[in-house]
Amino acid sequence: HAVTQGAGLCAWHLLDGKRTKNKTECIKAGLIIIDVDNQADGKDSDGNKIQKQELDEDQLLELQIVKQYCSFAYRSPSYQEEWPRFRLVFGLEKPIIDTEFYQWFTRNIAQQIPGSDVRATTVPNLFYGSKGVNPQQEGFYVSENFIPDTRIRDAYQHYLTIPKEGKEKGSAIDYLRTTIDPEGIELTKLLSSSVKVILEGGEVQDR
Repeated sequence: HAVTQGAGLCAWHLLDGKRTKNKTECIKAGLIIIDVDNQADGKDSDGNKIQKQELDEDQLLELQIVKQYCSFAYRSPSYQEEWPRFRLVFGLEKPIIDTEFYQWFTRNIAQQIPGSDVRATTVPNLFYGSKGVNPQQEGFYVSENFIPDTRIRDAYQHYLTIPKEGKEKGSAIDYLRTTIDPEGIELTKLLSSSVKVILEGGEVQDR
């Protein structure tokens, strides 16, 4: 993979092949990319990032979602032995063209992966390749796995059932993250669980 030699990666095909300052036109996405940075929110008193170690390479490869659907994984440019950081790349059997659904789907997948950075799931996001010092080590996992079209369509059908009244364009996930049902259940966790069931081939009941 060129990405293990330092090439950047974007999940989306973009109009004219680049992001623009005011508005980037997205055509379609063929990948879902999850950034595992093992980092806590905020900074310490000296302004430094705070490590929150949740996942190493061995633990990563034991996750069921990785075993089933991850196409390849590589070390982030900021990877250090004492502070491991990775990128997980999930190929899509069929492209996604709905940016709001894509962001919702990506963030729900990220919720299932400890140490992932949900802030790195905006559309479109560009990721630097690894340092390229040792490509065989940088790209430490490669498979023929991908997320099948049936799973994507099931997730999309579930996404369409979610109330979106009052949301503004581009704020779907913000609406979901800040809304609490009458019993105080966090919708983000509930929806993430639903996506997990869908990816495992189960049927999600209407709520």
